[in-house]
Amino acid sequence: MIAAIVLGEPFDPPERQAAELSAGQLAEYVGTYRIDQATGRPGLRHLTLEDGRLLYGSPTGDKTEIIPESETAFFVPGRHSHFTFEFDDGGRVSRMTLHTGTGRTVLLTREE
Repeated sequence: MIAAIVLGEPFDPPERQAAELSAGQLAEYVGTYRIDQATGRPGLRHLTLEDGRLLYGSPTGDKTEIIPESETAFFVPGRHSHFTFEFDDGGRVSRMTLHTGTGRTVLLTREE
């Protein structure tokens, strides 16, 4: 996979297993997240819950479903991108990290 990235060649995303999280659990991730300027273009991203699915909102208004692998890891079906989440001392989601298929890492801090 790394060689394919370096050479710009296509490769299949890794196989991932979805974990079962309830709509109530998924609702804990919903909010607005600010991109850390050191890791990406400044801006906000939104996670919403629609019909029991957690959606990542892009700046263009497009929404992409992200699927839980665990309580801290989510993936985008059919793509190389995945997300990890951190929790504060109170158990609330505080940070999200987007790991892109090109190896870039974007840190986002929860605003609300």
